[in-house]
Amino acid sequence: TASPSADATLLSDIATDLRNINTNEGYVQASECAATFPAINWAGATELLNQCVISTGTTGTTASQGSCGCLKLKKVYDLNGNGIQDAGESVLAGWGFKVRVVGTNTFSYYNSTETLLLPFGIYEVCDLVPIANNWWPTQPSLCKTYPLTSSACVDATATSVCTGPGNSQLSAYWWNAGVVTPADFAALAALPLVDASLAPFAPADANSLKNWYKGASAPPASPAGYWLSVNLALAKLNLLHGFTSASKLMKAPRSAAILSKSNQFVTIGDIVALAIAKLTASPSAD
Repeated sequence: TASPSADATLLSDIATDLRNINTNEGYVQASECAATFPAINWAGATELLNQCVISTGTTGTTASQGSCGCLKLKKVYDLNGNGIQDAGESVLAGWGFKVRVVGTNTFSYYNSTETLLLPFGIYEVCDLVPIANNWWPTQPSLCKTYPLTSSACVDATATSVCTGPGNSQLSAYWWNAGVVTPADFAALAALPLVDASLAPFAPADANSLKNWYKGASAPPASPAGYWLSVNLALAKLNLLHGFTSASKLMKAPRSAAILSKSNQFVTIGDIVALAIAKLTASPSAD
């Protein structure tokens, strides 16, 4: 059984991801963002050329010549964050890859959508990281190895998404008279919310909602259950009013780790469901 301190940390972690929903941070964008790559450093390297030289010394033009393999580079904008290319997900042209002969310092840089003709061997393909800090891989590793042992082309596919703002309303919006409807208050009352004393709480009107929300601070200033409750309530309101959706994907590493996801992306619906489950199980975590 988890200790109270462990429970409090868990609730606080989920609250951080919920707060990002409400403050419009970490939303997976519907299309690619600009990507600029750092300057290439060739120091100490032997350039790997995109060619296959057969025993006669001539340069091959197809993978069927001699001991030539074929490596097809592809970068995919992974809208659903599952690490593979699904229908409707676009290929990113001009994305950078580093291709290296495993066990050597022989490498070169190529663009997404290029097809490389290379001698048989084992190659490491690394997905380059843009300078901007809003691009994230959706696969476990930036580098993967590919053995080339025949003329058949091997797909070397990398997947990523970029994050940016969402459309959620910030807290002050919900204090306006008439914005939160009776139906909204009923929906909030159905959630396992708690107040500063960790007693069950259901806001009755905009003023009580405002005072309850503004009284909370991140732990340890406030109990973790209270902090999670206020962030859950605002996320629920944003969902009810259509400012965001349960299917929207977020960069939410804390919730992803709790849910044992293979990467750091979770839908808003899953984060909200996780918050409800943990508040129900450990509402008094402090």
